Amino acid sequence: MKSVCNRVVSFLDSMSSIKVFVFLMVVGFIVYFQASSYPFVHDDFIFIVENPQVKQVDGVKEIFLKPAAFEQGLGTINLYYRPVLDVLYKLQYQAFDLNPIGYHLTNILIHIINSFFIFWIVFFFLKRKKSAIFSGLLFLLHPVQSESVCAIAGVSNLLMTFFCLLSFISYLYYRKSVVKNKNLFLVYSVFLFFAALLTKERAVVFPLLILTYEIVMSNFKSISAGIKQIFLKTSLFFIVLFGYFYFRRLALGKSLPSLGSNLNELVLRVLSIPQTLLEYFKILIFPTDLHYYRSHDILQTSIWASVGFFVLLFALIFAIKFFLKRDKRVAVFGLFWFFISLLPVLNIIPLINEYSFILTSEHFLYFSFLGFALVLLVFLREIRERISLKNFNLFLCSFFIGVVVILSALTVHQNHYWRGEIPLFERTLEFEERFGRIRILLARAYYFDQSYDKAIEEYEKAFEIMDGYTRKTKGTEVYDVYQKFIKEIYFDLAHCYSSKMDFSRSIDQYNKVLILDPQNSEVYNNIGINYFYLNDIDQAISYFSKALEIDPGNILAKRNLSLCHEQEKK
Repeated sequence: MKSVCNRVVSFLDSMSSIKVFVFLMVVGFIVYFQASSYPFVHDDFIFIVENPQVKQVDGVKEIFLKPAAFEQGLGTINLYYRPVLDVLYKLQYQAFDLNPIGYHLTNILIHIINSFFIFWIVFFFLKRKKSAIFSGLLFLLHPVQSESVCAIAGVSNLLMTFFCLLSFISYLYYRKSVVKNKNLFLVYSVFLFFAALLTKERAVVFPLLILTYEIVMSNFKSISAGIKQIFLKTSLFFIVLFGYFYFRRLALGKSLPSLGSNLNELVLRVLSIPQTLLEYFKILIFPTDLHYYRSHDILQTSIWASVGFFVLLFALIFAIKFFLKRDKRVAVFGLFWFFISLLPVLNIIPLINEYSFILTSEHFLYFSFLGFALVLLVFLREIRERISLKNFNLFLCSFFIGVVVILSALTVHQNHYWRGEIPLFERTLEFEERFGRIRILLARAYYFDQSYDKAIEEYEKAFEIMDGYTRKTKGTEVYDVYQKFIKEIYFDLAHCYSSKMDFSRSIDQYNKVLILDPQNSEVYNNIGINYFYLNDIDQAISYFSKALEIDPGNILAKRNLSLCHEQEKK
């Protein structure tokens, strides 16, 4: 084992930056290549497959001054202002059409490049190539990254992080370079930051990260001189940020999202932040229960979890203050990077899945991972230099190799859940049993898999959950949202029963839809189809006629009514 470790250490020390990139690329494709054969799933359909804007070749004005609208089947529209991402989707569609392989390979390649950026940044701070390579591998192979890489729509995370990391690298060149044209690096950095903003909204925190870098890493002779230098170095980033808010206002009609209308709910979301952060720490150190749509019920916030988080935080601060002999500032900066980069997704601005369940997705950690890596590597380096045991280097090398192997195996396993919507949503339900939307999504996946009995079972469980929400929210703004979920469940259940040739029960479900939506032409048409198969032509004609009365342009109802009249003549 000792000879193996010596060879590994010698191999890593001898690697140039180009060789490191090639090494990361080989390892990355080995671990993630299987995912390239996976189909589009869930959000991929919303953002790409069923998004008509992807297929349109718009001009610059349309792309940058027109928001992207996504209907999620609930009667609600989500608006996004992500023009750079829109351009990428359009280019991908022109190159790959709707072949998911090309989209997956794009994600994998961007993820590998980001891992190289992590390597470069850690090497810049610690000046240790082995540590930097390990940090790049840690970022590349940690299974928490699977959600960002394997979900094709996760490219928004990957690309935003790509621009932010490259912008930070350019800024570090600007700060440390002695060449005459060093200000060009500042221009590059600001431009890349703007590109990140136009890729995903979460990049708004980047100026705070630059500001934190200046405050933590710089030495100033006086406070006034320090404030002046910090202002000069960071002002461009804040100017660009304000410009972004202006563009966003032009496109969406508003620059900032709402904090929510319910003060009590806001308080509950804020109180849940320590527990959320503790959960993030847990899955970074012990990534054993990873799943899609990770959520937290703010009504079940534990005071002990909050206590545990603050104990851990104070212990970490104490260790940085009194245990570390070197690189204290790097550790502090890493800690700030982790927390600041998470600010937009800590549910101060609501990211609510349903009722009291707030989103605490694993892909939120993708951009924040650099902070975790910096803190971890600083402490590992300190431990290595403090312990002088004879075989400690052998132990440390074996530990690094073991971590890489274990993370690779866990990631390959985690990737496997993305091979289809059924395994993906079944995995989620192992941890989120009371999450109604997931049961609806799983039921729909079962339906398309022609597993109609399983679909019906999941729809009925989803109905029980959503019906409970409607009783709890009656008289509030969100009541209609849950009513739309229920209408969707009735509608889909009717489809399931029709597919099982149980037309009477299908009609019962459609009638429940009509109670909620009495002017739905599509439902009247579908009920008519069921009566047609039951050989009740008179009833079928009645419902097709009603469908046309509501919507004279309903082509399907016209055709079906003609078929009924032809059937009557026979």
